[in-house]
Amino acid sequence: MPTPNKPKPKKTTVASAPKPRAKKSPRREKKKRVVVLDDNVTVVTLWRELVGKACKKAEVLCFTDSMLAWEELQSAPPALLITDLVHPGIKGLEMIKRLAIEQVTYPILVDTASFQRLQKKVAKAAGPDLNITVFAKPFFADEMIAILKQILIA
Repeated sequence: MPTPNKPKPKKTTVASAPKPRAKKSPRREKKKRVVVLDDNVTVVTLWRELVGKACKKAEVLCFTDSMLAWEELQSAPPALLITDLVHPGIKGLEMIKRLAIEQVTYPILVDTASFQRLQKKVAKAAGPDLNITVFAKPFFADEMIAILKQILIA
């Protein structure tokens, strides 16, 4: 014979004392923003990997559009700018001239396949006060990681 359906007892909840808050973790170090500009997606991806290997606390913002990169540079100064000289939009030399006029203090790495031809032009556009280093493509990844460590971890 089936048993009659008995109403199930209602669950009651008991208010408990609030849980103690966890202690705040030590202050996190601010990530170092690195802006990378190159019209070649493969090169941008390579730079992202190299910066990541050089500094675990780096936030890499990659751009293939120079106008978007310029807007990012205007929003807040990065710890480092890595740029090619030849790309659509604001040309590399024009961007360097603008940065020199603004007297930016962050370091700039310029990579170019036309190293011999453009090195003097870059130096002239940068003027004496811009912290700029020009180097030729292709380059050795290990050497570039060492340079990035010097800049970002110093």
